[in-house]
This record gives sequence, C-alpha cells and structure tokens, in this order.
Amino acid sequence: MKNAMLKNAFAEMKKTKSRFLSIFGIIAIGTGFFAGLLQSAPAMKVSSDHYYDRTSLSDIRLVSTYGFDDNDIDALKKGLPDVDVYPGYFTDAYVNTDSGEKKVARVYSLDKTGENNPYSSLQIVDGRLPEKENECVIDSGKLLAHYKVGDKLTLCGDEDTDIDGTLSVKEFTIVGKFASPMYISDAERGNTTIGSGSVYMICYIPESCFKTEVYTQVMINSDELKQYSCYSDEYEDARDALEKKIQKIADVREEERFDEIAGDAKKELDDGQKELDEKKSEAYAEIEKNETKLNDAKKQLDEAKPQLESGKKTLEESKKQLDEAKKELDTNGATLTATKAVLDSTKKKLDETKLQLEAGKKTLDESYIQLVTAKIQLENADSQLKSSKAQLDDANTKITSQQAIINTSRETLEDSYKKGNITKEAYNAGIKLLDSSQAELDKQKKQYESGLEQYNDGLKQYNDGKLQYEIGYAKYEDGKKQYEDGYSQYTSGLAQYESAKAQYDAGKAQYDAGYAQYVSGKAKYDSGKAEYDKNYADYEKGLKEYNEGKTALETAKTDADKQFADAQKKIDDGREKLEKTSRPEWYLFTRDDNPGYSEYGQNAERIGNIAMVFPLFFVMVAALVCLTTMTRMVEEQRTQIGTLKALGYKNGAIIFKYLLYALTAATAGAVSGMLVGMKIFPAIIITAYGMMYVIPDILLPYDYILMICTTGVSVLLTAVTVYFSCGGILHDCGAYAAENAKER
Repeated sequence: MKNAMLKNAFAEMKKTKSRFLSIFGIIAIGTGFFAGLLQSAPAMKVSSDHYYDRTSLSDIRLVSTYGFDDNDIDALKKGLPDVDVYPGYFTDAYVNTDSGEKKVARVYSLDKTGENNPYSSLQIVDGRLPEKENECVIDSGKLLAHYKVGDKLTLCGDEDTDIDGTLSVKEFTIVGKFASPMYISDAERGNTTIGSGSVYMICYIPESCFKTEVYTQVMINSDELKQYSCYSDEYEDARDALEKKIQKIADVREEERFDEIAGDAKKELDDGQKELDEKKSEAYAEIEKNETKLNDAKKQLDEAKPQLESGKKTLEESKKQLDEAKKELDTNGATLTATKAVLDSTKKKLDETKLQLEAGKKTLDESYIQLVTAKIQLENADSQLKSSKAQLDDANTKITSQQAIINTSRETLEDSYKKGNITKEAYNAGIKLLDSSQAELDKQKKQYESGLEQYNDGLKQYNDGKLQYEIGYAKYEDGKKQYEDGYSQYTSGLAQYESAKAQYDAGKAQYDAGYAQYVSGKAKYDSGKAEYDKNYADYEKGLKEYNEGKTALETAKTDADKQFADAQKKIDDGREKLEKTSRPEWYLFTRDDNPGYSEYGQNAERIGNIAMVFPLFFVMVAALVCLTTMTRMVEEQRTQIGTLKALGYKNGAIIFKYLLYALTAATAGAVSGMLVGMKIFPAIIITAYGMMYVIPDILLPYDYILMICTTGVSVLLTAVTVYFSCGGILHDCGAYAAENAKER
C-alpha cells in the first residue's frame, strides 16, 4: 500500500508540474535570498581577509615623536622574534593641483626587501616600480585619474612645513600607479596635521630620497594573526596581546632613547663649552699680539715726521725762485695769451658765424620742404573733409527719414490696437519689432554723431594747420633775408683776422725761448718734489693703516665679545632646553585606525544585521504560498482522498503522499536556492561595494551548516503546512467514506 502511494506521489508530480515548480520556486527564492544575505557579510570579510593576507597588509604601524634608531629596531626584532619588523620613512608634503590649490600628499619610502614587506605589497596597475631617485608611483584612486604615467610631480612645503631637511629630491616623474590594501576606500586616504587635515594623494618614492637620520615609522606583520579572520574577535584578541608586548618594549626603549639623547646632547654641550673656551683664549691672544704690532708702527711714523718737514722747507725755497722767473714769463705770456685769446675769440666767432650760416641755410631748405609738404597735406585734408561732410549729410537725411517712419508706424499700431483692429499679441510683436528697429536706428545716430564730431575735429585741425602754414611761410622769407646779410659780414671779418694772426706768431717765438729755460729749472724742482711727495704719501699711508688697524682691532675685539657671548648664550639655552626635554613617546596604530579597513568591516556588520531580519519575511511568504498551494491541491483532490479512505487507506498513508510531494519540492528548492543564492547575492553586494572599496579578491564559500539548518527549517515549515492542509480534509473525507460503505 505504501509503494502504491509512493508511485501515486511521483505520478502527481509529473501531472501537476506547474504546482510542483511553484512550490520549488518559492522555496528556492526564499531560502536563496535568506541564505544569500546571511552569507554576504561572511563573504565580504573572507574576501577582504584573503586580500589583506595575500598582499601582506601590516597589522600594526608604529610612529614615534623622536623617530626610530637602529637600537629601537633591534629591540623590536629581539622582543618579537615571531613577527616581521619593517622600518621605513614617511612625510607629508604639498602638491600643486591643476586648479592651483595646494593639497597634501603622504610620501612613503619604497623598500623591496622581504616577502611580507608591506612596502613591496603594492599592486602595480599601470606602469612599473621606481628605478631611479627622481621616479615615483602614486595610488590609483578615482580622485587621481587625471594623473598619467609620465606626468611630473613636484613636492613642496610652506612656512610651517619644511621638506628640504627631509627629502633630497622634490621633483619626480610618475612611472606607475598602484593599488594597496592600506587604501581600499576611494574616498579616504587618512588624516594629516597640515593643510586641510585630509590626505589627497599617496606617493611612494625610493628610500634613498629621504635624508632623515632615523626611521619615521615601523610596520609590523604577524604570521600568527594571519591564522584568524581579520574582523573576528580572535584576531583582535591576538592583536591586543601583540600590542601589549610592543608596549612593554616601547616603555623600555622610550626611557633608554631619552637617556641616549640626553647623554649625547650633554656631551655635545660640554664639548661646545670646551671649544668655546679654547677659541676665546686664542682670539684674545691674537688681539693682544696685533695691538703690540700697531704700537711699533706708530713709533716709526713719529720718527719719520721731522725728516719730512726739513725736506719740505728746502723745496719751498726752490719754489720761490722758480715762481719769480715764472712771474716774468707769465707777464709776457699774458700779453701773448690776451692777444691769442682775442684772435681765438675772433676765429671762434667767425667759425660759429659760418656754422650758424650753414645751419641757417640748412634750416631754410628744410623749412621750404616742410612748407611744400604741408601745403600738399592741407589740400588732401580739404578734399577728405568735403567728402566726409557729404557722407554725414546723407546719413543724417536717412536717419531722419527712418525715425519718421518708426514714429508713424508706432502711432498707426497703437491706433489699430485701441480700435481693436489687431490682437494684443500682434500689437506686442509689432512694438517689439519697432523697438528693435529703434535700437538699431539709435546705434546709427550714435555713429552719425561720432562721425560728425570727428569731422568737426578734422575741420578744426585743417584750419589750424592752414594758419600754421601761412605763419611758417612768412618766417621762411624773413630768415632767407637774414642769411644773406650775415654771409656778407662773415667775409669781411675773416680778412681782418688773417692780418692780426701774423703779428701774434712773431711774438710767440720770443716767449717760447725764455720759457724753455724755466722748464729746465722746474724739472729739477719737480724731481725733488716728487721724492718728497712719495715719502709723505708713504707716511700718510702708514698713518692711515695704523688708524685702520686700530679701528679694526677695536671692532674685532667688540665682535669677538659679541660672538663669544652669543655662543655662550646658545650653550646655556641648550642646557636649559635639555632640562625641559620630554621623553620620546611611541604611538601604535592598528588596522582599525585605517578608515577604509574599519568602514568596510562596519558595512559588513550592517549587511549581517539586515540579513538577520529582512529575509525572514521571504521565508514566511514562502510558507504561506506553500500552505495555500497545498490546501488548494488537497481541496481539488477531495474526491480522490475520499476514495482512498473508502479503499481502506489510512490517514498516515494519504498524508505521506502529500508530504512526499511537498517535501520533495521544498528540499530541492531549498538546496537549489541556497546553492545559487550563496553565490549570487554575496557577489552582487561585494560588487556594489566595489564602487566604494577596492577588494579585488571575491571569495564565495558555502556555509554547509547554514545550508543544512535552512533546509531543515524549510522542510519543517513545509511539513507543518501540509499537515494542516490535509488534517481537515481527511476528517471530512473519512465521514463521507463511512457513509458510502454503510449504504453499500
């Protein structure tokens, strides 16, 4: 009997394929949506965890107020033997954007050592890694899409940010773009203490470009932490344990580093004080030595001064004799000079007169040419003015005529509108057209008025030019007459000059003979005077050098006092600053401090929370649809059920048929829906978040426990709906079957 019901159930499946498939479909949709959404959050976390592990995203980042020296790095490596420690450099600088605005770029050093080194985990998406000091790679975020490989990138600072002491190279060529698990968010690049407070660009440059003596950051990777899912409590517990170990090392190294820095600074200050004392002693000894030299030089100058005064007296007596001889020569020479002066003056006046006559002749010729040219220009200007006047008169006539037409048309249009001969639209269109014509006519009026003004200006210039021409021509005639009179006077004066010149030459010969004797005596005097002047100049030079040396010595002493005082003040300030120096402090940053990392995890949690509530409605709808479908099926087969009851089939056997029917559809639908839903829905959600986050690895694992539980719940709900669907019908059909049996 059971086999017959089994066959009957499978036959019913073939017979009612649409009903079977409807149950299959609604269960598949409900369970697929439910399981798919529930699996989305784990899939997001698994995908991101795989990407972080594959690209070696650092677990902890260390930053110190004093940086990290080799002793700090050694302490970390010895204290954390099971983790990878990667020291490096970073700094924040400005870049100029296309809009001219300065934005902040975070610049990291690029180191290629180490399999898990976070610096070597860059995924080059365009171009290559830097090979030279002036090459760099930038992140491939959407905000930097306008930067291309081959573009130039210049880093700079401002009054508060000096990068000259940090970077040896500031101009780079972009040779590649990268994707990094440190920056999975397209919108967030972290915060900074300069500029607007937000980082605009991430840039990696060769480590050799950094000039700092200590490392500015340390990246730490742990293989142990890779064993846990990155957003799990186990990962956070293991990371917290690692943080405690690092903090212990930090407490020790902060104190040791402070002692090292304070000790080095104290030694440097002590060495500086010692060096200052030595230089101070040497400087004052040198000043005293130079002071002795100056006193010796002053003594020599005082001894040379009487000898110079005796030589000067002898020269003065010789000079007196020469002056008497010179006086007689000067008297004779004065007469000759006066004569010569008169002659030269006469000759000069004659030459000047000749030059004036020649210049006057040239001026007259040029004036004549200018007058002829001016006359031609005036005739041309007169012709142009007459032509312009005619054009202006014609334009005025046209403007007056057009104005009359516009005024008449406007009056006609307004009259027609008032009488109702035209519509308001036609009237407005006409007024608009007339206003346009009036505007155009106003432009022509302005052009006419401008032209008339230019014509009046031209006419005035013509009249002024004509008056100047007439005045110039009168001056030309007067100048011509003066030239002819002056040339006659010049010829007469030249003859008189030639006669007086001959008399002067005879007297000059006698004077030259007497002057030769005077020159011989003067040469002897000059030789003695030159020797005296040389000795006196040497004396003055020595005296000047003495005074300058004395002044320089006093200045040097003053400068030395000031320099030594300033140096002493710097040392004292250094000691005071050393006393106030604070202890170095290490700062630990985890992945949670990365905005992209933390926001992505929070979004995954939100998806998980939504999946706990929203899909349940679909499961309930699937149960209701299944209940409705099975109830209708049982109702339709009421007669068949009554017949089976009449034939002696028990309720369990009859329910088994419908249970097998519904559970087959439910089981197949649940399994199919989850197999598809656990792939499609997580993929859709992760892809959608791909617009905001860069997670290239998409992993879609099956959660078999979830599948089993969901299938079990689906089957249970289906079984319950079938039981309630069949319960009432079986009771009714049982009474009907008993009545028929009694009648038979």
